[in-house]
Amino acid sequence: MDIEELIKAITIQVLGLVNKKVLIFISGGVVNIEEEFDVLKGFNNLKYSVILSDTAKEVIPKQFIEGLNAMLIEDKKLMAKIINESDFILIPVMTRNILAKTALGIRDTFITTGISDSIMKSKKIIVVKDSFDPDNPVNISLGYSQNVSYNEMIKNHIKTIESFGVTFINSNELKKAIDELIRIEDKVPAQIITHKKVINKEEHIIKEMDEITLEGIITKTDLLPLGGCRNIKIAKKAVITPLAKDYIDSENIEIVYLD
Repeated sequence: MDIEELIKAITIQVLGLVNKKVLIFISGGVVNIEEEFDVLKGFNNLKYSVILSDTAKEVIPKQFIEGLNAMLIEDKKLMAKIINESDFILIPVMTRNILAKTALGIRDTFITTGISDSIMKSKKIIVVKDSFDPDNPVNISLGYSQNVSYNEMIKNHIKTIESFGVTFINSNELKKAIDELIRIEDKVPAQIITHKKVINKEEHIIKEMDEITLEGIITKTDLLPLGGCRNIKIAKKAVITPLAKDYIDSENIEIVYLD
């Protein structure tokens, strides 16, 4: 590769990391929101658009939204256009109400319609679960995790939405998740690195099988195409979603964590 081709390749790669279009849906939760908005403000290379629920307009401080320099979306046609153009979608604040409606496919408000449309269009979606997670320390301290059956209902809603391809994370994982999305959102197949490994069986028969290495945010959707592979390596900074963990356990897949 000569110097001009090298410069061109570097330029394309750098441009791919800036001006990413990100659509943010925000409902009315309040757990850890200041920390989450600080993380979002730190990515000044992202172009944000924001859709607020009616409750969010009342409880989310205006300065948090203004700090993102985001375009506020309030028109359905514009929302459809922004969804199509977005490189990925973030839901840093989601209430139990929006969680339940999303799991059940209910489209009775502007924000639930937008989230539903995004899911149906298979957009890459990351949801911060702090506001509704029964295992979150804040929710536990407030007494919102005392009913075991109710907790299971919430967790079942999470599993249902995960089965749609949506990824759930904790707020302290938000920065890492965005970092990974910036790098891999147009290169999902590239996060799977396959190479051949020769294995000697007891019968001294030499057999080849695929050994897979995964990195970035790993969902069940990423694992399903791997078929019969039973040996997967996980990169050090990878994030495995709960549904992906359940799949790994149920399929008896051997995981090796790389240093």
